[in-house]
Amino acid sequence: MNWRSIRIGDFLHRVRIPVDIKDDQDYNLVTIRMHHKGVALRGIKRGKDIGSKRMYRVAPGHFILSGIDARHGAFGIVPEELDGAVVTNDFWYFEVDEEQVDKELFLHLTSTSFFDDLCRIASDGTTNRVRLQADKFFNYEINLPAVEDQRELMAQLKHTNAAVAAVLEETDQQLAHLTQLRQALLREAMQGQLLPQDPTDEPAAVLLQKLQVAKAAAGKGGKCKAGTLFAEEPVDGPFEIPSSWEWITLGEIASKIGSGSTPKAGYTKEGVPFFRSQNIYEEGLELSDVVYISQDIHHSMRGTQVQENDVLLNITGGSLGRATLVTDLPSGGNVSQHVCIVRSSTLNSRFLHKLILSPYFQDLIFTSTSGAGRQGLPKYNLEQFLIPIPPLAEQHRIVVKLEQLMQHCDALEQRIRESRRLAEQLLQTALREALAPPAGTEPAEETELELAEIKLVSPAPRRGRPLKKRLATNDPDLFSELADLFGVE
Repeated sequence: MNWRSIRIGDFLHRVRIPVDIKDDQDYNLVTIRMHHKGVALRGIKRGKDIGSKRMYRVAPGHFILSGIDARHGAFGIVPEELDGAVVTNDFWYFEVDEEQVDKELFLHLTSTSFFDDLCRIASDGTTNRVRLQADKFFNYEINLPAVEDQRELMAQLKHTNAAVAAVLEETDQQLAHLTQLRQALLREAMQGQLLPQDPTDEPAAVLLQKLQVAKAAAGKGGKCKAGTLFAEEPVDGPFEIPSSWEWITLGEIASKIGSGSTPKAGYTKEGVPFFRSQNIYEEGLELSDVVYISQDIHHSMRGTQVQENDVLLNITGGSLGRATLVTDLPSGGNVSQHVCIVRSSTLNSRFLHKLILSPYFQDLIFTSTSGAGRQGLPKYNLEQFLIPIPPLAEQHRIVVKLEQLMQHCDALEQRIRESRRLAEQLLQTALREALAPPAGTEPAEETELELAEIKLVSPAPRRGRPLKKRLATNDPDLFSELADLFGVE
């Protein structure tokens, strides 16, 4: 290939088709998504609601960029459905001289880190008004082969793109299957189908009788007497559980259910950690942006002081249902009104956490919320949730088994995400090599070899026994069990 240097301004010819905005007409507005996500309809507005009365009409095939966000990858080609849409003067659009540059190849070039750097250097202005500077941008030169060779490179890139897209779609499906598997494990654990029953276990009914006696002795039965603290007749739950298990409401088994409040005195730079919904994650407390309250405020909020082995549950907003188990609390802690403490001295705390994360409990949460805007879970509703309780010894065994299985799910997820990372890296490598003068080799051949070397964790249809029976077996090789479910050799 014969490569040559081409000035950007020599093949991009700016177009301006002015439109006088009329108050009584509707206009399609354009947006260019950052990070090379393409051109799309921003919305439809009445002319009277558009601030600028002079806009510019675009047509399909125009190469378009955002002068404000070019440094963030806001480039694209106007699609057919945006024919006649309008943009402000902050959007630059062009006819591309395709006798010099293949338009699609140039669009791919704009998605490289090299071009991102070029746009950052060519942008200038104050903090909130940084824009691409035309004199700098148009005078940059890029190296490209002859246009015929560009089209050949574009064909090779399309082939690589299609292969990479297939890899990414496959990994998305694998991750979705893995999420379903995790949910299936939790569901079957809470139905008593994860492990074989041990007839020597002390039944859960005995555990509840002991709790009843303890509550009555402590005077915490309220108006209820010791003999009627729990339901006298067996409770029928929404699904069948083993005979050694019992159904009970969360309010009956918990020693504490309650959320906090926003401290009137505000936050402090140091003191007692104050946990908000953004700190609560399934894997543990996220403390990178934790805030603090004073010891005096913490003392005044004694009813919501956090203890080790508490489960903290988000009860409002977009993170509704997210829960964490507090395992380490060197400086104490308190919670906001968006976080509820669920505490039980009777249940295994790790079992309680997994129960709350299970599909059954999560469904209860999302069918019991109130509020038209910011969803909220009332305390009374939470207390009335009917939950299955296994014998204490089985609670421990369930937790151990689940944690083993989840560790292997995590290992599978890591392999899938690594496959995805390699595919995305390959696409960038293909772009970089295709758009750089070759040093005696053909870059397209190398990228195809790299693609062939990517190994995927390919899911396969489940074979043999149902999941609930397969997971109940005492197979010592748990990874092989999960790998078999996914068809991994």
